[in-house]
Amino acid sequence: MIQEGRLEEYDQLNVDFHHRVTELSDSEILISEVQRTYRFPFASPSAFPTRLDDVKRFEATLVVGQYHHQQVFEAIKESAGARAFSIMYEHSRLAHQNVTAAVNTRESSPQLALVRNTH
Repeated sequence: MIQEGRLEEYDQLNVDFHHRVTELSDSEILISEVQRTYRFPFASPSAFPTRLDDVKRFEATLVVGQYHHQQVFEAIKESAGARAFSIMYEHSRLAHQNVTAAVNTRESSPQLALVRNTH
């Protein structure tokens, strides 16, 4: 889907996946926090970087992220809550890396002009 240039469709499926997983948690805090992350610049796949080196890195993270989704689905099917949590923790670290990379290259990303780098 991503290779076919259907990133918007992938993005919606990604949002749906996260929504369903968080709804299964029955945690209002988790549901609220995941919804909040989608308001951040570069927190979702639709906020695709434009520089070639960033595009290649970001495409690789999408592949890893999709693998995480598959593994979380399997863990939930097997009632392996700790495993699902561990995978989602790594998944959130991947998203954090994307945001950090976007902030570090904000000169080429006008939508990030107001984001302050605290590193």
